[in-house]
Amino acid sequence: LVGIELAMESSDVDPELIIENMGRKLNTSSSEYSPIAGINEGEIYFASMKAKKITGTEDAEPVVWTKIYKAQSEIKRGKLTWKTAKEISPNVNLDGTHTSNVVLSPDQTELLFTRAVLYGNDVQSSRIYRSKISSRGTWGPAEELDGINGDYIIRHPAYGVHLGKEVIFFSANIPGGFG
Repeated sequence: LVGIELAMESSDVDPELIIENMGRKLNTSSSEYSPIAGINEGEIYFASMKAKKITGTEDAEPVVWTKIYKAQSEIKRGKLTWKTAKEISPNVNLDGTHTSNVVLSPDQTELLFTRAVLYGNDVQSSRIYRSKISSRGTWGPAEELDGINGDYIIRHPAYGVHLGKEVIFFSANIPGGFG
């Protein structure tokens, strides 16, 4: 809350800006993070470890896998509310990996995301994948991105433009790199 208060005190903040909790259907006792606006109006994608039960095991220890969810807003009694978030396609969310860091392409036809494998709390691998939307509006099979992934931990993909060309930015622990 301190961050919100500081933001509201900033002279650059629109005085009509409204900051509201999105409610218990999105904010749970688990972690929710990396929200992005979805393809359709009032739609949001985000990553979460949201689970009412253990979803797998890692070295015989129970674990909850991070997955990507989608939620849709609706107006009820004149107020914006959110429907319960649902996991997106199993083509994207793969059991045995932590799937997160979701980003939607500028033309809204592709999702980029990472799949990480942990050993305990240590990330052993993390790679960027892409899923393309089908004509039916569902996310297709995930493809590992060629030419980007390597023997390093890669996270936080983002679409961008550099020197007039479309590129993908990311964070990685590449030896000799800058993050």
